[in-house]
Amino acid sequence: MTPTPRTDAIAHQGLGSVAYIAQMTSLGRELERELAAASDQLAANHEATKLMGKWLEDERELADRLAGVLQRDRDGYGGQKVDPECDCCDCEYLRPIDEALAAWKEARRGTR
Repeated sequence: MTPTPRTDAIAHQGLGSVAYIAQMTSLGRELERELAAASDQLAANHEATKLMGKWLEDERELADRLAGVLQRDRDGYGGQKVDPECDCCDCEYLRPIDEALAAWKEARRGTR
């Protein structure tokens, strides 16, 4: 079991009845154990948050690199507009690029 030094110290002071001291000691030990468990969980959550932050940074970097490649590919078409009604090869090719870049820009808005 987890040690409860503060509660043990109170129990040895001899204050109040034996039953009261026993109850308070039991409660104190229970609370100390809960606090120790919460502290362990908090530390674990902190580590998980740091790992998640690193993962998100890596994902953001990858998304930015991919967006850069798409943008360079798109720039090769000299600003050609995509007609939503057109089924020509260029429009068919550029439409998903434009949609992906728009989604990337929307996702990145306010995150820098």
